[in-house]
Amino acid sequence: MLGGSSGSATGSSGPGMDETGSAGTEGSAGSATSASSDGIDPTADPCPEEDTPMIVSSVEPIALMPGDTMVSFDLDFDREVTIEAGGFIVTGGASVTAPALPLTASTFGVTIEALDPSSAYVFTVDAGAVFDACSRTMASSVDIDLVGDCAGNLPPASISMEYHQLPPGTAMDAYEIAFDEVVTLEAGAIAVVGGSATIDSITPALPAASDTFTVALSGLGGITRLRVDAALVSDGCGVAPEQDLELWVCTVSEVQHGYTGGPQPWVVPACAQGMVDLQLDGAQGAGATGGGTGGLGGHASGTLIVTTGETLELNVGGQDGWNGGGAAGLGAPVPSGSGGGASDVRQGGSALTDRVIVAAGGGGGAAPPQGACSGGVGGSGGTGGGTDGSPGTAGTGCASQTGGPGGGGSPTTGGAGGTPSSSCTLMPAPGEAGALGQGGSGSNATDCSGSGFTGGGGAGGGGGYYGGGGGAGGPGSDSGSWGGGGGGGGSSYTGGVSGGATNAGTNAGDGQVTVSW
Repeated sequence: MLGGSSGSATGSSGPGMDETGSAGTEGSAGSATSASSDGIDPTADPCPEEDTPMIVSSVEPIALMPGDTMVSFDLDFDREVTIEAGGFIVTGGASVTAPALPLTASTFGVTIEALDPSSAYVFTVDAGAVFDACSRTMASSVDIDLVGDCAGNLPPASISMEYHQLPPGTAMDAYEIAFDEVVTLEAGAIAVVGGSATIDSITPALPAASDTFTVALSGLGGITRLRVDAALVSDGCGVAPEQDLELWVCTVSEVQHGYTGGPQPWVVPACAQGMVDLQLDGAQGAGATGGGTGGLGGHASGTLIVTTGETLELNVGGQDGWNGGGAAGLGAPVPSGSGGGASDVRQGGSALTDRVIVAAGGGGGAAPPQGACSGGVGGSGGTGGGTDGSPGTAGTGCASQTGGPGGGGSPTTGGAGGTPSSSCTLMPAPGEAGALGQGGSGSNATDCSGSGFTGGGGAGGGGGYYGGGGGAGGPGSDSGSWGGGGGGGGSSYTGGVSGGATNAGTNAGDGQVTVSW
């Protein structure tokens, strides 16, 4: 018995134990040491308040590109969270269509629709609607800007050539119209608005979206003008070009304009590349049958700086006096001639002060004498300038009486009116002086005795920068009459062009204006 008790005691006092039972304390210490080595603090809070969930994916602004009406992106958190209904908010009328909330996840695939790329939006994650497993919310709400690229969008613009200059006789062309971005062209956006050409096809066929459109043309001749209607063009942001696009196809490099009796508007094609050469001829004055001849018209030339699409006004003088030729006075035995009209080009308006170049008209020829004085002559018209027009010649008849001629126009003043004979009881009036852009009218002839022959009427002065003076009518007597005075020629002008030059008395007949590039 004692041995057994002794064994039990011995067992109780074995290694790691003392007589007071401190082995249990040693065992507890060993257990605590093991827990500490695992890094676990049994007293730590498993859900510390400061450890709130947060977004770890990018929250930088998202650009909406032209044409975008929907955007999708992933929203990543640093842990699994639950987002309640209404936790995702977007401003500006757009809507979040995915995901369906509430939802628990660490990654959320977000889809926002009903976007307008010309606007800006804010997508918000509401902190109060986001919880982790410990019911902790985000520290603050997070905004992601959705920035419409269209907000600063510039209108689309053409980057194609404004013109095709083709050899004479070319009947077909393929015109490539290119834009600086993809645009949508509606049906009818491209049309021929000048010239005789027709559009055979457009590739791609309209309506279509592309940055390049090829237009096949046939029936070309002269100058063809294409227009792209800005109202029927839009880019991905719905923005139209600032203005219609004008495109040109030229199979000529020169156009001639003859006399029509009225202004002739001419639209400058892009083919001219900002500069045109001008050659102008003024009209010859009208002659009188059997009497004086009309003075030849002058010539003017020069180079003019122009802008594509601007309208120049071309005025081509006529022998009938259109565009500044002075009217003839009345008399006998035949009508006297009017002054020849000037030819001019006007830029920026239709007034005389808008003329940039003028080729003068010649003075008119006057009617011949009659009866016993028929050995004389009707006065002839002076030539159109040159810088200065020439005076007409006097009408003659019997003895020394005359129908005085009109003077030539100068760069600064009109020609003087012709002076009539001074030894006549019923003396004719003087011819009218020329003025800016206008030749003077010839005066009427008279019958000095009131019962004999009537003289020849004075001829009109030629048109020009300044017009020539009108001739005086001739006197008449019981036995015969005198011829009327010829009109003076007008002056030419090149002050609005570069490289200007003039020549006097070069053109017979009506005037002409030639534009070349």
